Amino acid sequence: MQKLKTLLVAVFLIGFFATGNSAGSYQREEPFILFTIPKSGTTMAQKYFSLIEDTLDAFDLCVSTQHFNLPFSSYSEDQMDYIYVMKKVVLIRDLRDVFCSLADMLDKSLDRDPWVIFTRKEKIKKLIGFAPPIPRDLLQNDYANTWCNTMRSAITAAVEILSIPNTCVIRYEMLVGPKGGIATESEMHQEMKKINDFLGVTLSDEKYSYVKDQLFGGSSTFNKGKVGPWKREFDEELKNLFKLKYGQELIDLGYEENFDW
Repeated sequence: MQKLKTLLVAVFLIGFFATGNSAGSYQREEPFILFTIPKSGTTMAQKYFSLIEDTLDAFDLCVSTQHFNLPFSSYSEDQMDYIYVMKKVVLIRDLRDVFCSLADMLDKSLDRDPWVIFTRKEKIKKLIGFAPPIPRDLLQNDYANTWCNTMRSAITAAVEILSIPNTCVIRYEMLVGPKGGIATESEMHQEMKKINDFLGVTLSDEKYSYVKDQLFGGSSTFNKGKVGPWKREFDEELKNLFKLKYGQELIDLGYEENFDW
């Protein structure tokens, strides 16, 4: 009988579900973890692995639950030993676009005060950590404040994982391809190949073409998938506030070289 090790594909969508995240288990020779920031393309990444599942040896999907809502610096030594051993595919996105996308999602899901009383600009300010004052009787419904804390932890973890060995960093802007508005089809192909080479998976040209055609959109949390909406949303005040909260993280993740943007 062929010996198989468990391949755990744990989607570390930090804070996305209050009770933990659904994750799949595959069976292959080596384990790997898919790590994402909320609104950075988690469903798209899951869809990618689903589209290529027929190329994964001895594929056997089952449900596991994982909930990691703290930066890696908060993990125990045993937990970090586990993280170090696993291969890690990390999907990142321009944090400014992440917060715009998060505001869009909350517009769809929150139809009550205090969220609905904020202007669009106030909503983004609140999510990045500059909350406008709200009446005391509305504090218990202030889910945006919970999201603000969630994003802080998730982004801290995303930066920390870059220095952990055995990590493959993928950019949403490249993986989403031409439909995102920036990447060429060739760049999309190279980003997929980067994942596959890291995991030891080989796809035919026909399979690559099929995946490219199917990958974009198709989830309940999907909005427009475009790259760069922050450029329309951020005035000078928002830019300066964002630099105060996440300017260094933008540099650490490779989206800016300095604070001069």
